[in-house]
Amino acid sequence: MKNEQATPVVNAAIVAYNRPQSLIRLIESLRRQSYALSRIVVVDNSTGTAVRDAIAQTPLAVDYHKMERNVGSAGGFHHAIKLAHADADYVWVFDDDMNIRDNAVEELVRRIPQLNEDSRLGALRSWFAGAQETEPTEVDGFAWRGTLIKSSVIAEVGFPDADFFLYAEDVDYSLRILNAGYRVYFVPSSIMWINSAPTKHTIRLLGRDVEFHHSPFRLYYSVRSELLLHVKHRNLGGLAKAIAYDAKITLALLTQSGLERTPYVKAITLGLLHGLLGIKGRCARYTDERKPEARPA
Repeated sequence: MKNEQATPVVNAAIVAYNRPQSLIRLIESLRRQSYALSRIVVVDNSTGTAVRDAIAQTPLAVDYHKMERNVGSAGGFHHAIKLAHADADYVWVFDDDMNIRDNAVEELVRRIPQLNEDSRLGALRSWFAGAQETEPTEVDGFAWRGTLIKSSVIAEVGFPDADFFLYAEDVDYSLRILNAGYRVYFVPSSIMWINSAPTKHTIRLLGRDVEFHHSPFRLYYSVRSELLLHVKHRNLGGLAKAIAYDAKITLALLTQSGLERTPYVKAITLGLLHGLLGIKGRCARYTDERKPEARPA
């Protein structure tokens, strides 16, 4: 690898799930970067072959890996980061519903010498347009979207915890990096945006909005994974707040007349039970969410 302070080698790692058109747009934006990426790794969690077929039809060079079954975002990022880190100084991590400005990685890379003077830089993250901050800002965690992680830190802390299956594995990973003594920043001049539609319902309870995933599949894992996260990091306050919010969602659901409530209440109840019991991995009742996105004719 090159000198990570001067011209670091950067690989991208993407986890794909049933969004071939969005994925190709992201790959195209990665190939347009003013600072050239060395490799683009795609781990495909999708049902069907739409993602594979879309990649096969594009002239863009991609290191493609198809999972035998859906291993969730946690398993997907575990594999993608493992595949991308060995021959790079940094791994730039993405969900498949993102897009980025053409100078996004250049803006991250040019900040590395300033932020890594004491060799305790762990990760930098691209950000959304409109931030009030104008300079890199230290934060206490990250989501996967647009995060540039130092490979030597990956080698030290290990790979994402695949047992979460879906949700919270990115927060867990950022906490592991912080607990190892590294810092994390977002860089407001490195711009990204989200292409996908919202995945949550909003309903009113006692004059306040309550949000929850519109898919029982996603709702189960969001409830379970948040509890698993707080138990793992011994955050009793966070655990109590999570349980209280899940109870609020359940109460809000029971007040609704126009929504089929039973699948959501079951997802919350099972998520709470499994989270408190420490049950991890892929749940046999919730294995996949929906049919693949149709490819354009």
